[in-house]
Amino acid sequence: MLAVILLTPACGKKTPQPGNEDLEGIWECIKGCEAEMLEFNIEDERQVFFFYTGQRMYRSGTWKLEKNRLTLAYDDEETLTYPLALKNDTLVLGDNKMVFTACIPAEEDPCDLSSLFALMDDISFSQPLLEDFPWNIPGDSGVEEVIVNGQMVETIVKLEGDFSAIGRTAGVIADELRKLGYEADPLMASEVVTGYRKENCVVLFRPGIDDEDDADAEVPFAVYFGKLP
Repeated sequence: MLAVILLTPACGKKTPQPGNEDLEGIWECIKGCEAEMLEFNIEDERQVFFFYTGQRMYRSGTWKLEKNRLTLAYDDEETLTYPLALKNDTLVLGDNKMVFTACIPAEEDPCDLSSLFALMDDISFSQPLLEDFPWNIPGDSGVEEVIVNGQMVETIVKLEGDFSAIGRTAGVIADELRKLGYEADPLMASEVVTGYRKENCVVLFRPGIDDEDDADAEVPFAVYFGKLP
């Protein structure tokens, strides 16, 4: 009888609940997912997730793990909660609805700045869209234009009687780019656009304003990024 009593707690021991550090990293979908890859990121106490398809991010948000329930708060304000099970390198969300396996990520594209814009605290950007844009490069006969197969994110800037808010927004983004080693490209400087370049990685600012815009309007500010062909 004493032996049975002593063995009962051991037999009934609960499986340890997964913690935040157990999820952090990149997971590859093997069943029922809306994307090919899911990344859980913890940066400065902020927990952010990214869904990737074709190595391009198309949806993101914040996440919270409480006991065995995972809540995903998407940037488009949709919030979903799933029961979570983690066994070895397999992650299951819902009633076997989505199944992932831990993976070693492929070499990251240094020109893909999706994560940078998603994590910026001062500016709220839209989800990245595939978008081509022109870029000027030096050529044998002068300046030549090439087309970059890149991505675009957009934010809305509220003007305050003049266009200084546009300059402040551009300045915040430019500061982050300089930290990564980007420099202004004189071949992409005009009254309309500003370009930054780091080797073959390029970023283009294009505010949606013209001379007829109301100085108190809300205007789009687009940022294009990609790799020179």
